[in-house]
Amino acid sequence: MTFAQSPPSAAPPAASAELAPSAVAYRVPAFTFQDNDDPAKTSHVDGELLAQEITDAWQARGLIDKAELAQPDAPWPGDHFYAFSFSGSQRNESGFWSQGFNTLTLFLLPYSVSHHYEIVCVVQEVLTGREYTATVRANDTTWVTLPFLFALPFYEHGHQKEMAAAADRLYEALAAQGAFGARSPD
Repeated sequence: MTFAQSPPSAAPPAASAELAPSAVAYRVPAFTFQDNDDPAKTSHVDGELLAQEITDAWQARGLIDKAELAQPDAPWPGDHFYAFSFSGSQRNESGFWSQGFNTLTLFLLPYSVSHHYEIVCVVQEVLTGREYTATVRANDTTWVTLPFLFALPFYEHGHQKEMAAAADRLYEALAAQGAFGARSPD
């Protein structure tokens, strides 16, 4: 079972008339994953999953129409007004001994894994080249044990709530800087 640690937004962000009907392109050029005290390793998969969860949350809220993933070094696909780049890190913390006792008791003794996320989002207005940057931190905790098997359909619910709250904070921070406003013909 995963439990969110950030409170949800009091009110969801208001959709921008400029961005809501638009499709966006995004990429994940750099993302690292660290487990306990191990050295951080580059992990495009973890970064792409988090970026997809954020864009899915925006889509579910009606903030964007859809999102398209672009490979890190490939040209931007399609004809988009906004290009998003996500980077950052994920660090997981769990106790060595609690994992060991969990294994020795055949997964009956629970242990927790705390996940710490730092997500940086850079938005570029394709027509003007203007860029906006926002950073969000999020945390959730997963409890691992065999008796939670009955809760498998709800296993990720807390993580999804945490990512939705992080997505709201990212969107609000970017909009506060002037992103997603009316485009000028320049």
